[in-house]
Amino acid sequence: MPKVQIVDDVSSIRIARDGLTPQLVHKWQVRVISIMQGDTLCIDIGEGPLRHIYIRFSDVTSPIVNNVIELQNRVIEMLGTHFTKQDTTNSLLVQTRDTLKQLLDTITANGGIGGAKEPMRIDESIPNILYKGYSNPGVEPNVAAWAIERVERNGDIFSYRWAEGTQDYRFIWDLRYELSYRPLA
Repeated sequence: MPKVQIVDDVSSIRIARDGLTPQLVHKWQVRVISIMQGDTLCIDIGEGPLRHIYIRFSDVTSPIVNNVIELQNRVIEMLGTHFTKQDTTNSLLVQTRDTLKQLLDTITANGGIGGAKEPMRIDESIPNILYKGYSNPGVEPNVAAWAIERVERNGDIFSYRWAEGTQDYRFIWDLRYELSYRPLA
């Protein structure tokens, strides 16, 4: 079992994992600290979902806490005045508003013809994997009218693969986990 230590280093948080160079996260970088899949702490540093930092609670040896919620609270305490839950909420609302505006502009620019050039749906629920769904506006996720891209991060290596190796709009978004993904042919 890998061991992880999370240490408050005044203006940054040091995340030390067995055998790896410690990762320094500046406190001002942290946007959101959430819990994923019941036992994993997700630290959003504002550089996109594939750059989030994922820490499994069972791997943490320091600080000593009883559960993932206590770990989340301890990391928030380490951030001190650099991080508040209300600031995060307001920041997320502004970010969401801006993202929705960009999406609306993209849909308007595309005229809804030939599918969106930007994804209509993004799924970042699995650590280090991102699914992007492309379709025409208004297409339901259970309709076979989606092109689905899977972006996977392994260390600093990113791989971009498409459902069945094609950008054809013929897949069902709701079945994205069951599809096979290959580089474009």
